[in-house]
Amino acid sequence: MRQQQHIDDRMAKPGLIFCRVDEPNKRSYRLWLTEAGREAAQQAMAEWVPLNIKLTQMLTDSELEVVSQWLRTVNKR
Repeated sequence: MRQQQHIDDRMAKPGLIFCRVDEPNKRSYRLWLTEAGREAAQQAMAEWVPLNIKLTQMLTDSELEVVSQWLRTVNKR
């Protein structure tokens, strides 16, 4: 059976992040963005803002409140 590839593996392969052992806790690892990762994040945010504006313009205030409440609930869980 093929093991699922984790998001950190998928991001490390193209050079978006790198992983280092956490110095205080040698059992943990920390992930760091590379320069390419920072550029990809900036590009994603630049594309997200217009999309978010377009999507929210299609909703009424009460619909936006429902979506906001749902997102807050998901975030807490």
